[in-house]
Amino acid sequence: AAGHPDNIGYTKNVVERYKDDPRIFAWAIQDEPLLFTVSEERKKLIENSYIAVREIDPIHPVYVLDGENHLETAKYGDVYVADAYAKGGATAHVTNTIQGITNAFDRTAVYELAMAFAISGSMPTINDMRNSVYRGFHAGARGIGYFSIDDATDPDNLGLEPAKPLYSLDLWDDFCDLNNEEIPILFDLYVNRKAQIFNEYSEGEDPYRLMWVTWLVGEDMYLLAHNMGRSSKSAEIPLI
Repeated sequence: AAGHPDNIGYTKNVVERYKDDPRIFAWAIQDEPLLFTVSEERKKLIENSYIAVREIDPIHPVYVLDGENHLETAKYGDVYVADAYAKGGATAHVTNTIQGITNAFDRTAVYELAMAFAISGSMPTINDMRNSVYRGFHAGARGIGYFSIDDATDPDNLGLEPAKPLYSLDLWDDFCDLNNEEIPILFDLYVNRKAQIFNEYSEGEDPYRLMWVTWLVGEDMYLLAHNMGRSSKSAEIPLI
């Protein structure tokens, strides 16, 4: 943890040095701090990390990320992040994590980081990414980001080679289209509350459900149909 006695001096130096840099979004204090070990000592180290950062930089938020079974981590940060491994239909944990945090701690600053790297030898497709991103917004995410690691989880390549920047990936053009054309529409619907919804449907709370919604922003009409499951489904959507 950033507040561990071995790290605290370095942490304070870094925050002091970069706190006025306009590129800073938030300070990460430890990746998945309670995922493998939950103890009062570890919680205290996370708390110390938060205090050390906030005493120096009162402006930028502290950011924490953990697994869906360790939502208590949300108490030790200003922004909570759910990382989404967007392969196929295996993104139900995005919904579970974000809804769990929002319900348990009444947090509005929950973000999703969507996977943009190869796992088990293959990259997610742009539709994998889209599925993950839409899930995040449905569940209550207030922002979206992407992270890239160079095949770090491939059994044949555990050397943790340097991460490839997103703009070097084959999916870069698709990322740009998604972010420029679709993400602003999702922000208006789910975050900015500019949309006038006139019809919506959801198959209960099943994480693999079908849902759809139709809405207006000004004179523009939008229709979103999202199959969150692994099998094909059909739906009739009335435009009334």
